[in-house]
Amino acid sequence: MKAMLIWTINDYPAHSILFGWSGQGYKACPTCNEDTPAMRVKNKIVFVSHRPNLESNHPYRESLEFNGKVDHTSKPRKFKVADIENQLTYLLPVGNPSKNHTNVGEKRKRPPNCRHNWTKISIFRKLVYWKYLPLQHNLDVMHIEKNVLEAILDGFGSNFRHKVNKENTNITNMKSHDCHIMMQRLLPVGINAFLDETISTPIMQLCAFFKQICARELMVADMLKAQKQLIKLLCILELIYPPAFFDIMIHLVMHLPEEAIYGGPVYMRWMYPIERYMKKLKNYVYRRDLIVLTDMWTGQLGHVSFVCSTRYVNLSVKVCSNLWPGMFRINFTFKAENPNMDMKTNFPSWFTNQIRKLRSVDGSKYSDELICLSEGPVGTTNHYSVCNVNGVRFVVSNRDDRCTTQNNGIETLADAGARVSKYYGRLEDIVELH
Repeated sequence: MKAMLIWTINDYPAHSILFGWSGQGYKACPTCNEDTPAMRVKNKIVFVSHRPNLESNHPYRESLEFNGKVDHTSKPRKFKVADIENQLTYLLPVGNPSKNHTNVGEKRKRPPNCRHNWTKISIFRKLVYWKYLPLQHNLDVMHIEKNVLEAILDGFGSNFRHKVNKENTNITNMKSHDCHIMMQRLLPVGINAFLDETISTPIMQLCAFFKQICARELMVADMLKAQKQLIKLLCILELIYPPAFFDIMIHLVMHLPEEAIYGGPVYMRWMYPIERYMKKLKNYVYRRDLIVLTDMWTGQLGHVSFVCSTRYVNLSVKVCSNLWPGMFRINFTFKAENPNMDMKTNFPSWFTNQIRKLRSVDGSKYSDELICLSEGPVGTTNHYSVCNVNGVRFVVSNRDDRCTTQNNGIETLADAGARVSKYYGRLEDIVELH
């Protein structure tokens, strides 16, 4: 069996380590490489110039509202494999110069007056195909979305009622998924009523972009269009926010549509499942103040063994089941004996009686599956207060009455003659039929 490494999924600090490109400094963006637009504002490096990514004849390039100057800078280059390989040759080995300088993965240092941020040759470059991959290390949308929201609102939280600071009305200690919900669901509604349209509209468009890129299905044409609109949107935000707003996380948003074209839907390339799995591993550890990897893997090994054993037993039951050979001809028998009866209405009771008669003669010939099938569905039902439909969590109304947030509203479409009408209501109960 052979395996192939497609890409890595990690947060931005780990992205820098695995990529071999430093995520700090004036050239912090690995995609823009040497052409990363950066400047220093007091004690912070910011990435504010997005006009070079526009078309050469775009009116924003001639505008003086940004920094009092026109901008005819060419677009950032698309660095090819040969360009990257040439940059890596300039890395100087650390330590004894007599050692083999071509060792992949060893620590390097940049020469003086270097124009790039390479810190080492990644160990993944030992793979012969790695340098040809268009997407090697994914930018994590989960963390980028969280950082963008925090930059917009300067802090927000999980159970919003308990996280609000009464002194300055800020919401703090927000988790990544809280930011995901806030960014795509709550923020566009909230700012529309309190901010001027010239300010609220760009922010709402940014929220709509994150909602679009997190969709289950993506079209290449839509991502190309979104990338052009996103660059224009970032230019508009330059007219609203101060330069300190545009840190590296804001800049990386510009590259998300291109990565979506190469890598596909975001839900297969972000950190949510990895973070949840790490939480599961940490639950195997008894002492939270001392995270022991041995405890994690011991617990995971026990879980895998249990799952494999369960699947083996279930498979054995399916294989060894001896269903009644004549059950596939039963419908023809019913029609022959009862030509005037409706099969949908009368077949269940007839089938039950037939199996009971045959069992009274010799019950050892018939499997438990066949007997259960002949007895029909169970008359009891299961009731739930929560269900997930297409990734959306719904709860019944009596449970929602005790919660701060509400999610029991439902909508149904009805044909009202020439037009289709929408009817709204509340979810009273969730019933599972057997």
